[in-house]
Amino acid sequence: MLTDDLTLKSKEELRKEFEKQGVNLDNDLTLYCGSGVTASVDLFALALLGKYDKCKLYDGSWSEFVIKIIIIIY
Repeated sequence: MLTDDLTLKSKEELRKEFEKQGVNLDNDLTLYCGSGVTASVDLFALALLGKYDKCKLYDGSWSEFVIKIIIIIY
């Protein structure tokens, strides 16, 4: 998503990057990562592409999910 100088790529480059990763930009998307911070960069990039209304950020992300699983198991 970022160039070598840590700025966002152009809209066309962002679109190609998502497509290269197999993301169908016509679908509703839920983004997540370890804590929600990294996924927010993807959410911002998608917003630049006009897809904000099709995206959600699961801000609890993987960390919250794992804690819930551990509590259920034990």
